[in-house]
Amino acid sequence: MHALSPQDVARELNVDPARGLSSREVEERRAKFGANVLVKDAGRPAWKILLHQFASLIVVLLVIASVVAFATRDAAEGLAILAVLVLNALIGFVVEWASERALRKLRLQSRTTAHVMRDGTESTIDAEELVVGDVIVLEAGAHVPADARILDASSLQAEESALTGESVPVAKSVDSVADDAPIHDRTSMVYLGTSITAGHARAIVTAAGEGTELGNIGRLVRESENEPTPLERQLDALGRRLVQLVLVIAAIVIVTGILQGEEIWEMVEVGISLAVAAVPEGLPAVTTLILAIGVLRMARRNAIVRRLPAVETLGSTTVICTDKTGTLTMNRLTVRVIDAVDRDRLLRAAVLCNDATESTGDPTEVALVVAARNEGIDVEKLRRESPRVAEEPFSSESKRMITTHETPEGKRIELLKGAPGVVIDLCEGVDRDAMKERNRELASRALRVLAFAEKAGETWTFLGLIGMDDPPRPGAKEAIEEAQRAGVRVVMLTGDQLATARAIAKELGIAEDDAHARVSPEDKLKLVEHLRKAGEVVAVTGDGVNDAPALTRADIGIAMGKSGTDVAKQSADLVLTDDNLSTVVDAIEQGRTIYANIRKFVHLMFSHNLGEILVVFVAIAAGMPLPLLPLQILWINLVTDVFPAFGLAMEPASRETMRQPSRSMLLRRDFLILIAWQGAMLAALTLGAYAWALDRYGAGSHARTVALFTLISVQIGHTLNCRSRTASAFRDLHRNLYLWAALVVVFGLQLLAYHVAPLSRLLGVSRLAPADHIVLAICAVAPIVIVETQKFLVRWRR
Repeated sequence: MHALSPQDVARELNVDPARGLSSREVEERRAKFGANVLVKDAGRPAWKILLHQFASLIVVLLVIASVVAFATRDAAEGLAILAVLVLNALIGFVVEWASERALRKLRLQSRTTAHVMRDGTESTIDAEELVVGDVIVLEAGAHVPADARILDASSLQAEESALTGESVPVAKSVDSVADDAPIHDRTSMVYLGTSITAGHARAIVTAAGEGTELGNIGRLVRESENEPTPLERQLDALGRRLVQLVLVIAAIVIVTGILQGEEIWEMVEVGISLAVAAVPEGLPAVTTLILAIGVLRMARRNAIVRRLPAVETLGSTTVICTDKTGTLTMNRLTVRVIDAVDRDRLLRAAVLCNDATESTGDPTEVALVVAARNEGIDVEKLRRESPRVAEEPFSSESKRMITTHETPEGKRIELLKGAPGVVIDLCEGVDRDAMKERNRELASRALRVLAFAEKAGETWTFLGLIGMDDPPRPGAKEAIEEAQRAGVRVVMLTGDQLATARAIAKELGIAEDDAHARVSPEDKLKLVEHLRKAGEVVAVTGDGVNDAPALTRADIGIAMGKSGTDVAKQSADLVLTDDNLSTVVDAIEQGRTIYANIRKFVHLMFSHNLGEILVVFVAIAAGMPLPLLPLQILWINLVTDVFPAFGLAMEPASRETMRQPSRSMLLRRDFLILIAWQGAMLAALTLGAYAWALDRYGAGSHARTVALFTLISVQIGHTLNCRSRTASAFRDLHRNLYLWAALVVVFGLQLLAYHVAPLSRLLGVSRLAPADHIVLAICAVAPIVIVETQKFLVRWRR
């Protein structure tokens, strides 16, 4: 419609521009085209949030493990696993449900009205009642209620940053534009989701509801799959590996034991017990807990997290694609340069040839009023003393505004404001080439430049130039620098001109190649997909409607809570209630801490579990009696994994958190090697103690008790090793009281297992001799000594 004349559009839509539609035509068109309503995101219902907590292969595996436990008459283990699953689901549900409620409170609830001409009469209606063909009346300050072709206009300007990314209002006119003109250049149209900043107009609705440009973006958002986060993908991959590992372990142990002459059903029970032990039942619960703690911490730092894994995803982020307007900048023009011989005279003209106040009006004119006020000019007094008696409004054709004023001396003066080229060419007695070169120099700094002139007689006198820009948000540059130091690349996406984008990028410290201008919603989507295909973990920040598709498709979408549109907030994983980019950096640090802690307790659980498996497997393969009973295996797995894992989950951020590169892979090759040799170390120490006990006491309960408590002892010692892969286990140990509490609980439970008769009988525990305690103490310290030595050598080589 933007390429047709107003008359052709009216004929195309079969409407009389002077009278508008009749009531009957409105009903017919509503039935044909539908209401002016966008599909709204009502948020996730409670039942979906609850079901989401069980959408994990590891959870499914634990359910199977629970069924196996009940089938082998181990109700205690079965109930324990189910309790962990229920606790995990409840924590996740409560946190995500609370986040949804907080987000709903943040969304705007106001309804938009529209001034419409129907049956020859102008009236105010709910914007949802508009139909294609309605003739609407637009005034400064009004929200555009639908996509519409301008019929007639006077000094009309529209603020379209939420839709296009443009940081300054766009001048609109009746004139048709080329059929292939991009949305940024369709000056004959106004669009739903934008607002009128100056002038007035009549327009005919050409698209409503889902047929609008805003509706098209909404479809892109809904079509963009909200894919799992890196953590969710890795945990699911881990679950698939565990399924394979569990089956292999069970089969090998059962067959080996039978070949060694053990009882068939006893070996079946041992195999199943080891398979259950190989599944880290504490992993979902600890992961959920640590993410929930991250959500609470982020809420205190002005961020609402909609999905638990989003907190961790930031820690894996390698690229941040950020919108410029309203995210990196204030979306508020500020005067930067006043280039004049007589500064007061120039600012006087800027105030009088101006329709804005300090808080309302066109952002360009508001910036001029604020600058004059800052220079000590009494704006209200000046306007009272020099009232306007005539004006020529600004238009996109003339690129100028002229006002006539009565001075206190009783004279009349004309003031001119406009594009520098236009104003300079009208003035006499000015070095036009020099002024035009100065204009180019200011424009090259991405300043929006206006020229001013005054006419008291027959000729125009040049007063000077004023340059203004959209300033960066406080803290934005520092946040970008911190992200870059953390190895996170920052890419700026904007609908602005390239010169403006590059200038802002330079000021903020963003690489020139990472400043992308004239970006459409489709372009943003393609860039995000390209980066993700290249292996990057992508975070997208933004506040406009045009950001929504990219927010949805990114690994994590981050919306601005104050200045952001509803569509952006609904599409995001994280909403910043203070619109501060530094909060994103805080979230990155929090995410990295969480990711590091997840790796710590995965390290703990898998090295512990591998040690248990190797103890039984190697003993049977070597022809030794069974070192651990099935119930003892399950007791070790339940007690020495879950509580220490919770303690490691509460580890504070380390000094290197934001100085190390992001790691998006949970189980890297070097990490698996670490787990393998340390699991083998734990098994070797336990088997050594068991061999000593067999030689001293012979096969039976006493030797198995030594094996049981040795394995528990080496796992307690190894818990401290898991605090860091390179730093000493004792560094900053006082900062994590939760870990100390966890170790005390584990030690206390072992005392109960030893001294409480019913429990000791259930576990088959015998009394230990003094020599046994010495062996246990040596084995508890040995893992720490071995790993500390290895860490020292690693640090020394660096």
